[in-house]
Amino acid sequence: MIKKLLALTACALTLFTVCDSAVTADAADDPSRTGATISVSADKTSAYPGDEITFTVSIKENELTLGSQFDILIPDGLKYNGATINESAKSTLALDEHSVTPKDGRLKFLGYSANNARTVASGGVVLFTFKCTAEKLGSYSLTASNILLSDKNMTGVGCATSGAAVNVVERPVAVTGVKVSPTAKTLKTKGEAFELKAEVAPANAANKAVTYASSNNNVATVSAEGTVVAVGSGKATITVTTKDGGKTAKCEVTVDIPHVHTLREVKAKKATCAEKGNNTYYKCDGCGKVFKNKDAKTETTVEKETLQRTAHKFTKKETTERYLKSKADCQSPAVYYYCCEVCGAADEKTFESGEKDPDNHKETTLEKEKKATEEEEGYSGDKVCKACKKVVEKGKVIEKLVHMKDAKKVEAKEATDKEDGNIEYYICNSCGKLYKDAEGNVEIKQADTVIKAKDADSSSEVSSEEDSSEIAESSQPDESIDSSSASDSESKLVTTMAGTPSRTDSGSGNTGLLWGIIIGAIVLAVAILAFIIILIIKSR
Repeated sequence: MIKKLLALTACALTLFTVCDSAVTADAADDPSRTGATISVSADKTSAYPGDEITFTVSIKENELTLGSQFDILIPDGLKYNGATINESAKSTLALDEHSVTPKDGRLKFLGYSANNARTVASGGVVLFTFKCTAEKLGSYSLTASNILLSDKNMTGVGCATSGAAVNVVERPVAVTGVKVSPTAKTLKTKGEAFELKAEVAPANAANKAVTYASSNNNVATVSAEGTVVAVGSGKATITVTTKDGGKTAKCEVTVDIPHVHTLREVKAKKATCAEKGNNTYYKCDGCGKVFKNKDAKTETTVEKETLQRTAHKFTKKETTERYLKSKADCQSPAVYYYCCEVCGAADEKTFESGEKDPDNHKETTLEKEKKATEEEEGYSGDKVCKACKKVVEKGKVIEKLVHMKDAKKVEAKEATDKEDGNIEYYICNSCGKLYKDAEGNVEIKQADTVIKAKDADSSSEVSSEEDSSEIAESSQPDESIDSSSASDSESKLVTTMAGTPSRTDSGSGNTGLLWGIIIGAIVLAVAILAFIIILIIKSR
């Protein structure tokens, strides 16, 4: 009943907000109370004409506000592109109404709730987002206005606001290209330098900054200002790149400096199976070139002068842990890998060494294993080697299972209207049978433990002989249950059927109550509407 009254109150608030021009001055009965803070934020603070801006509207409640309305003016110079409601806010704030509508250059938000028991969203909740396209230069500020808030007593309260500011500025002139001069240069001596000049287009481009880079700093380097310096013989490409747009231009630099070799002898080394060897050769520390002799007339490479490793000599027998493949067992002696007599590397070929180990068995199996029962003892089984059939480990005798030892107790559970219940009973861990008592004297079946659900329709009259027979059968005791239990079950069934009210009586009472609620709600709605009309007439 309370929720319906609150819903009607919220509806009245909706009618009240339609007449906002007449009652805006009386929106906050207590201006000192700040019921909420409405914030408008933007995804950018600066934009160019044609850019789209996304605005987010949020509310942070300081106390329970069941009704809220506000406008957001769309300034001239911003083109409204549509709004999107945050559907999750409806459930978070328990809103019955949640809408935003564009009208007369404004966005009008309306929200109310009939639920005065919801949690205040103190952390802030996004109500909706909307998009605008910047069309004219200028500074724009968007904030909530014409705010109407009411608490659960229909009392207006004050509201704080936080707005968004966006500056629309002229789009800067973009760079379209760059030229560099000279486009090619040859340097003859180490340290020789020259200046590169970069020309950015168009001449009125907003950002004319450029960077320089060399493709090979061992040939030529370039400074941040465009000064190129020769380092060593070779070719290098100097690239100039604009910071705006990444436009590029290139200058090809050739450095041709006469070179005098400084040769270093690399002595010959014999190759082994462990490492490579090499012939004698000479290497220039200046240019890195390799020559066969010290007069630097015959050029070669390190790869050509390298001697590959020789083959291993896998002839040595080593019986150490490093070369062990498998230990001796009851069937075979230990197996080792051959190794190289030069470097000690292991081969794939193997040899046997030593004696068999009668106490090492590769695989075992269990024999004479037997499970214990309540009538006979069990046996854990003997562990026997599969290969030599020797008993590796004798088994142990397992004691007989004790009836009802550590039996599992199932607690009683009452039946509900839709779900079956059960009586208290016990399960023997040894035989798995069900018993009514902890000592295991009265055995029962699974069906005997079930207490049927009290279906809502069970209170109505039994309309067929089939239903009557089913009730009669379910009330009969099982042979395994003692006569006293059966008598108790029958008395409970009779008591239950006698005490359940019929569906017809219940339905008649509910109908009368429903009509009373409807009539009361209509009377209250008419009274509230009349009060609102009087307020409107007085304000005019």
